[in-house]
Amino acid sequence: MDASDDGRFLAYASNVSGRWEVYVSTFPESGERWQVSAGGGSEPVWSQDGTEIFYRAGNLLMVAKVDTTDAFTVRSVEPLFELSPYAGNVGFSTYDVTPDGRRFAMVKRGSEDSRVVVVLNWLAEFEALSTNAP
Repeated sequence: MDASDDGRFLAYASNVSGRWEVYVSTFPESGERWQVSAGGGSEPVWSQDGTEIFYRAGNLLMVAKVDTTDAFTVRSVEPLFELSPYAGNVGFSTYDVTPDGRRFAMVKRGSEDSRVVVVLNWLAEFEALSTNAP
């Protein structure tokens, strides 16, 4: 589940039709509902500018170009790339998109190294390393 940047719409996955699909509804008051995916969908994530919704459809990452100017409209839907090496989950997103909508952070399936490394204050560490470099 993911809210649009302006907070007017909520994208989510539901199996109300008997198959998992991606829907958008008005938010915070539940009103109209629009189906975004066709043929299955899960893990919706809005682009930062609110013009795209990314979602998983089987082994594909899809992008739906949308318009939220007046009401909600799906302009087009197309596949971006194959996701088979990356983990997925119907209940929540296992990826995120960068603010410019051009790159993705994903969890790779079957990785032998399952550590997660978080570096705090990385810029200061980088600057210290670069000033000490020959």
